[in-house]
Amino acid sequence: MLHNPYIPLIENVPNLLSNPQIIQSWKGRWHEYFGNDHPRILEIGTGLGNYFSQEVMHHPEQNFIGIEIKFKRLYMTAKKSNERANVPNFVVLKAYGQEIEKIFAPKELQEVIIFFPDPWGKKRVQKKHKLIQTPFLDTLYRVLASDGKVLFKTDHRAYFDEVLALFQSHWGFEILVLSYDYELETEHFDSNRLTEFETMYRAEKLPIHFLVVSKIEL
Repeated sequence: MLHNPYIPLIENVPNLLSNPQIIQSWKGRWHEYFGNDHPRILEIGTGLGNYFSQEVMHHPEQNFIGIEIKFKRLYMTAKKSNERANVPNFVVLKAYGQEIEKIFAPKELQEVIIFFPDPWGKKRVQKKHKLIQTPFLDTLYRVLASDGKVLFKTDHRAYFDEVLALFQSHWGFEILVLSYDYELETEHFDSNRLTEFETMYRAEKLPIHFLVVSKIEL
């Protein structure tokens, strides 16, 4: 196996946690970790951290938690965020998106961001690897605070339609924003705050599909 040069690097980057026991020990206590009760925003799959670090910089009044599993992406997300942060309002975690209920207590998050997840087109691997499935929506409902939101983007039309149908059929969410090309159809587009994937897809002139849903408190 080739040596991954980012493995030792992540051990020395501030605001990056990679030990599962330590990460899970903060469940229900993230307000203590940040030292305040500001809104907690989770991004599942930060990529190289372009969007995450911009949000950290532009919103010091919020706390950001990023989840990634690949060492380079973890390192780059934390590095960019440390360089841009005006206050210590973020942490990056080495964890799978499917594990969020081990990390967060009920109603502990105000927002969950899922941008450009792998659609896992091959059916034989979808059940194991595809993040957004009905059981995961149940998990999102539990960890989100009242009126908490989920933001979703993808360039993959079939996956977008699948995710949209899942949220529409779920008892716990309502659709707030639905767009098949949000740059043209909504006021949410900001060219200065894009993920690296969105930048790449836009260079190829691909429309980006965007969905915002809100938790319905029953």
